Amino acid sequence: MKSKIFAALLATVIFISIRCNSSQNMVYICNGKLSHAYHSIENCKGLTHCTTDIETITLDNAKVMGRTPCHFCH
Repeated sequence: MKSKIFAALLATVIFISIRCNSSQNMVYICNGKLSHAYHSIENCKGLTHCTTDIETITLDNAKVMGRTPCHFCH
């Protein structure tokens, strides 16, 4: 019985850890032609004038695309 409880707790901790790490590595970008920044929060002031779609991507992908941190939310 103790081993089942331990296994369940361990699985929960691992699941929460994975979810936290993946959400911390996601950023938001505007798909406009002149857009150059990535944003850590979806409702950032820097995204208010975006006239195209706002996409959620990984931080690594944003950096590969040449995006730089937004000066409002970073």
